[in-house]
Amino acid sequence: KKLANVEIIDGSCGKKDLSSIKSALESKGYRVKDIHSTGSVEYNETKIIAKKASANVNTICKILGEEKYVVNPSKTDTADILIVIGA
Repeated sequence: KKLANVEIIDGSCGKKDLSSIKSALESKGYRVKDIHSTGSVEYNETKIIAKKASANVNTICKILGEEKYVVNPSKTDTADILIVIGA
């Protein structure tokens, strides 16, 4: 079974430990393609954006302790699932 490719954007201005999030995802078999920073833009909440609804997205929500996700294929052109980590 192929697991989703994941991209992470740090919208926490360094307040969250992204390496532990990456490790948690990789320990479940997900491939974290990239970690970017928003620079000085801070998001107040974590957002999970998926190319399409799937069991992978539900699992990632559980790993991160998030309740909901958004399906928006136009935002996820380079990965199956984009995670924006909020502060």
